Amino acid sequence: MPAPSSAHLTITWLPAPDRPYAPPPAVFSGPLPRVLAEALDHIDRNYLDVTVIKHGDRPEATRVANFPLAAVREALAVAVAHADTSDPVVVDVTISPAELCVHSPTSHLDPSQAEAALRPLTAALLSRISPPPRFATNPGIPGFRLHLPIHPAARR
Repeated sequence: MPAPSSAHLTITWLPAPDRPYAPPPAVFSGPLPRVLAEALDHIDRNYLDVTVIKHGDRPEATRVANFPLAAVREALAVAVAHADTSDPVVVDVTISPAELCVHSPTSHLDPSQAEAALRPLTAALLSRISPPPRFATNPGIPGFRLHLPIHPAARR
């Protein structure tokens, strides 16, 4: 299967009800490598956060990322790797205070392939002691949603 050469990626922030401001969606289009690099940079700069937890009994602090960058990179890679190559890759990323969701409407990844495809993503999350991802499809309809829950210690 040939690799797709172009992509259209949209990143949307869904605010918490008590903070209704939402910036406009960020849209990235063009050659696939550039789109992925720019989208990851945008997510890293604007949505990834580290919570520092200080411990009273020792000088060390625990740092917890809301969504590990390696996991976000793997989620986007899964969406791109399993996309239909006849058209530009379309990926929608929705970020809320509770989760980061990657939706690939043209993907051909079914639940039987998901376990193998998600191994690197799960490893990236487990290395940070983050909750495991959730994978969802609709039978008979192309596409999938990959949900990365926020780390419980990063909730504020």
